[in-house]
Amino acid sequence: MDIVNGLIRRRVACEQEIAEQERKIQEYERAYESLRRFDGAVDTAKSNFHNVNTVKLNRTSELSSITSRCRTAQLYLEGSQRTLNGFGAKIVGAAFTGLDVMIRLKLAEYRLKIQNCENRISSLERSIDSINSMIDTARILPGRRMRVGIRKKTFWKRTFAVFLASVCLWSAAGCTGAGTGMDREDEKVSTELTQRQRELLEEMGLPADYDKLTDTQKNAVTSIEAMLSYLESKYQEEFCYLSYAEAGTLEKEHLEAYPASGTPSDVVTVYRTYEDGEYHYEDDYGNIGVRPLYESRVREFAVQSFPESGIKVFSDIRNLGQGTDEQSVTEENVLQTASAVTYIFISESVCTEAQLRDFTEECAQWMESQCQGVAAQICLRLTDAAQWELIDATGYEDKLRADIFTAEAECAISASGKVTVY
Repeated sequence: MDIVNGLIRRRVACEQEIAEQERKIQEYERAYESLRRFDGAVDTAKSNFHNVNTVKLNRTSELSSITSRCRTAQLYLEGSQRTLNGFGAKIVGAAFTGLDVMIRLKLAEYRLKIQNCENRISSLERSIDSINSMIDTARILPGRRMRVGIRKKTFWKRTFAVFLASVCLWSAAGCTGAGTGMDREDEKVSTELTQRQRELLEEMGLPADYDKLTDTQKNAVTSIEAMLSYLESKYQEEFCYLSYAEAGTLEKEHLEAYPASGTPSDVVTVYRTYEDGEYHYEDDYGNIGVRPLYESRVREFAVQSFPESGIKVFSDIRNLGQGTDEQSVTEENVLQTASAVTYIFISESVCTEAQLRDFTEECAQWMESQCQGVAAQICLRLTDAAQWELIDATGYEDKLRADIFTAEAECAISASGKVTVY
């Protein structure tokens, strides 16, 4: 039930954020409508000014017939024409033009904010649908918490991923076999379980006897073994299993693991596809080495605004730029070559909500100047001081809960350089 309760809390958090996004939409729509009405009033005032100015010019033209006989009338006519046709009228006209431009820009900004809120709501609704499905599954097939060697996973995301893996072993349909250069018929012949497979099955409460496993259980545990073997053969070091997901409509078959010499936060993802009679693998192991460089640059920026003792920075490197490998990434170019999502947890002991709003704008400007060429996101969380102390690299994902935040904000930059503040 711990898993179900955790999922319910996530769903409630999503529902609360949807309500907040809907509130923002109403606020932006009111501001938009108010500004649109003001724009109409400005257009009317501009038209009235033009009409009045035209009438006055026409009136002065009536004096032209007597200016030749009256010096006073001539001087009045010249002064009026200078006023109505000259510098004063130009200033008023320029003021109307500038005001019109500002209104148009602000209206476009409100439309963009409304669109961003609607996109966020759609994303949250999809998350709720997914969470509801997970809750139904968890209630039918209770998950088993899995130990990895002597290490234990401490944050919800990885724990639930392990639960999904056990569900796959129990009931997944279509999980494929594994092995470099090994086709599916070859895999069906293998009837001996390795020691690691036996340990995995034992942890999941499944029989360690090959003949007692269902076909889907056999295929799943064989796939996990093959993908771990791929990593260990390629990098010549031991890896510990975290989670496994079969191929689906929206994602490739993949496995998550971490180096035995590291921690569970050093997640490596292996993707596997089946083409031309054999399996093909790809992984993101290189991201582990890039992450400290990325976090260092973000931390360097953040400490310009807050004491280092009051901030914690954790980055998730998503991918490297086209044609870039780990060896070519340096601390100087990492922001332009690595796409990442970074969380900055700021203790409320060193930051107020007003300061967070200012820092959010600074983040947007910094990303625009420093992160060109790749997509990136920075998530700011102003955190309860006591909760902030408990956050670390291996468990920060377990702290992404609304109840410990005083305030939050996000900045993102697209690969084309467009910056958005949420």
